[in-house]
Amino acid sequence: MTASEGRFGPFFARWCGWVLVFAAVMTPLLGWLGPLGFAPLMAIVGLLTLPAFEVREADRPAAIALLVTVLWAASSMIWSPFQPDVIWSGTAAKLAAQGLLYWAAWCAVRRADPAILRQALWVFLAGMSLLSAVVIFEAATGARLYQAVRAAIGDPIRPDLAVKNVAQGVFVLAVLWAPAALAAIRLGWWQLAVLLAAKEDIYEIRFYLADLYGQMGRHRESAAEFRFLLKAAVDDSGNDYLQKIKRAAA
Repeated sequence: MTASEGRFGPFFARWCGWVLVFAAVMTPLLGWLGPLGFAPLMAIVGLLTLPAFEVREADRPAAIALLVTVLWAASSMIWSPFQPDVIWSGTAAKLAAQGLLYWAAWCAVRRADPAILRQALWVFLAGMSLLSAVVIFEAATGARLYQAVRAAIGDPIRPDLAVKNVAQGVFVLAVLWAPAALAAIRLGWWQLAVLLAAKEDIYEIRFYLADLYGQMGRHRESAAEFRFLLKAAVDDSGNDYLQKIKRAAA
């Protein structure tokens, strides 16, 4: 037991565990309804687990790299054309706050009660599996479920914009499939192979959503531009792909 673990005791370990369960519950919801909410979510997790913040000896290289990044961001404001009205809107302030809070959230994983942490892994794995199923359903139906939710809360949305918003959830899957696979390994679940195979299908789902977006927007250029953005985001062949799109749209 480390000094910090003895100082906070088992209550804080359980607290960290349940905060991580909360984050695991919110992950698929944000991935589907609002990917931009991940930054506030991690900030909230970091605030709730801030006492867990700790820089161990093995963490020092990463901590030094983050510190250098913040210092560079602060110094770059000298020659940057953008001058924030308030200090909190500057890049350096944001990086400093994010570094502190996100590091605390990471430390919370180390400090969490093992039994509750295992529950958080199950919730995360189940949530990502559900998000995958929802995205596939939305791709097949033109984001009808998303449109129904927006209509139910009194904020209807055009079909083409609904497809565009749902397509952002595929980026979430592209980033989080690996942590989900790692969670499966930790839990001893053989369905890891399914998660790995799903990664290969992400590209096809992206392109299918892009086609739907272009058809609903009634512009071939919309589909072409959207497909290029998706392609460029996942590999290095964006330039060649753009040339093909331009020739196809001509």
